[in-house]
Amino acid sequence: AWSNNWRAYTDRFIELEPTDELQMLTLACHAFDTPQGETSMEALCEYVFSTVGSDASIWKATNLELCKYIKASKALEITSKNVYNPSKDVTVYMIIDGNRYIAEPESYAMPLN
Repeated sequence: AWSNNWRAYTDRFIELEPTDELQMLTLACHAFDTPQGETSMEALCEYVFSTVGSDASIWKATNLELCKYIKASKALEITSKNVYNPSKDVTVYMIIDGNRYIAEPESYAMPLN
């Protein structure tokens, strides 16, 4: 069902404090689901992309990209000394003990500066 609170949801997402957890704002609807059809959908897209779209720290991912990322993060090989990313094409970012790391495809995690 269509919600007229999409501006509030978007604003609340933008105002979230960074955490160690994945934070996600999902847009999923069809123009025919909105009260004013394409007009509402256009307003939604314009607002979201003007706020979220301009923030380089927010990853704008497709559902497929998100699915690949989650699959890659679940496939990480974690030992007491290393984290290995066996994915062939997905880079995984992580925070361990407050430190940021990056695990490039088929590589061990390295500190992210």
